[in-house]
Amino acid sequence: MLALLGCIALAGCRGDEPRAEPTTYSTLGVSGDVLCGFLPKADTVAALGSPNLSTQGSLNGRRGGQPVSIAGCTVFADERSLPNLEVQVVGRGSDGGLIEWQLKSPKPQWTVLPAGGPTGFAEPAFESRLEGKKTGELRKGAVAKAIVGDWFVDIKLYRPGKGRNAVADSIMLLQQVVKALQLPSQPTQTYAPYTPSSSATSQPSSPTK
Repeated sequence: MLALLGCIALAGCRGDEPRAEPTTYSTLGVSGDVLCGFLPKADTVAALGSPNLSTQGSLNGRRGGQPVSIAGCTVFADERSLPNLEVQVVGRGSDGGLIEWQLKSPKPQWTVLPAGGPTGFAEPAFESRLEGKKTGELRKGAVAKAIVGDWFVDIKLYRPGKGRNAVADSIMLLQQVVKALQLPSQPTQTYAPYTPSSSATSQPSSPTK
């Protein structure tokens, strides 16, 4: 559902791809209230400019001390019918190689994430034009995506709070999610590099010994 909504609201979506199964984790690296079991609430309220939030999603496997296998959260503010924010954390699959390849020739509108942390970038984007026509307002949002070890983290900030820097907030939320889930920066598998001619369904190589 998260991927479907993302493709409706923002361009650049690709079809479903097989993903590697990452190592799993069970503790959070942040304190305070969280949404969907992992997304820091205070940071989300600040980015969206509203404390009136509802959510769909979860940190799968966290209950009962079980390890995390996948995390997702869709956030709605002020009873909107379309999401203000979507967060996905899944096995990196071929997305990791694609991001590394894209960063070899970054676009002017990209904000590349600082070295030493997640590998990725953020860029401005607009929320659904349909929604903009309904409300008479088209507010600029942002997308941030990164690879962290065996994980792919995707932030879609469709409708930021008024006066907020959406690109900066999307990066902040991505970094907070990585911190919350305590995702190790080093992968446990060797992944084949992406090339323009690579199949979208290419698989990672076998885990290294």
